[in-house]
Amino acid sequence: MVKVIELFAGVGCQRQALKNIGINHEIIGISEIDKYAINSYNQLHGETHNFGDISKIEKLPKADLWTYSFPCQDLSMAGDMKGIKEGTRSGLLHEVERLLEVSEKPKFLLLENVKNLVSKNFKEDFDKWIKKLEEMGYKNYWKVLNAKDYNIPQNRERVFVVSILKGKEFEFPEKLKLEILLRDLLEEEMNIDPKRFIKKEYTLTGKSIGIVAMKNDGNFEQGKRIYGIDGYINTIPAKDRGVNNILLDDGRIRKITTREAWRLMGWKDEQFDKIKGIPNGQLYQQAGNGIVVKVLEEIFKKMFEED
Repeated sequence: MVKVIELFAGVGCQRQALKNIGINHEIIGISEIDKYAINSYNQLHGETHNFGDISKIEKLPKADLWTYSFPCQDLSMAGDMKGIKEGTRSGLLHEVERLLEVSEKPKFLLLENVKNLVSKNFKEDFDKWIKKLEEMGYKNYWKVLNAKDYNIPQNRERVFVVSILKGKEFEFPEKLKLEILLRDLLEEEMNIDPKRFIKKEYTLTGKSIGIVAMKNDGNFEQGKRIYGIDGYINTIPAKDRGVNNILLDDGRIRKITTREAWRLMGWKDEQFDKIKGIPNGQLYQQAGNGIVVKVLEEIFKKMFEED
């Protein structure tokens, strides 16, 4: 039985991955402050003890695994780029450090965050964190993984860090062939709100995979890209700004739906349909703020293959 604490839990992507692959586990508790995320979490997984605001937690109970995908707003290229500093949302990583110092250390730690965490802008901060973990006795393994390398048609690069006490070796999972295309995850057109269709002229580039069109000003910047449905789409963001527009077979262009965003994060419709009473914009944000479940599944298989 793997006892788990999910810090910055969101809607429980880690918990869903553990369930999907049949890992015998128990969620000791979560830390989450967003009321919509907490609501969705409990609808998906059942009522779960919430330790609340991580900065107000004095000590955590014994567990085998902590997951801590701390906020990326101050690291993301689309965010404030303030870094991991006291007083910022990304600075909440220091609360994880504090809790590790006062609590019984778990055998496993799992971190996920934007690729920019290991860029030249923040690599110094990242290296300091890894060094602190080493001083606490953890052996650390990190790698940037892309969702499209794990049979999810989304170009989503994220850095993952697996930290293990007492020296157990770890290897990240091998890449999987992309066999699911974007068109395989689209809703039936009869279910699509007409407001999601875009009535602007675009210039086609003739590409069948990835970007296939651009707005007629010739600009390829984020938010002005159109993706072919026989390939993969770009990263699902936290805000539905219409950045992931798709070109249909009949030449129409539309934004992806919230249900499609959840599918592109590895969720099944029967899981998505459990959630009631959450505003559509919040559901889209929960998808964009999450972790691709399929990637987590492959990591957990490696972490617990001998446990």
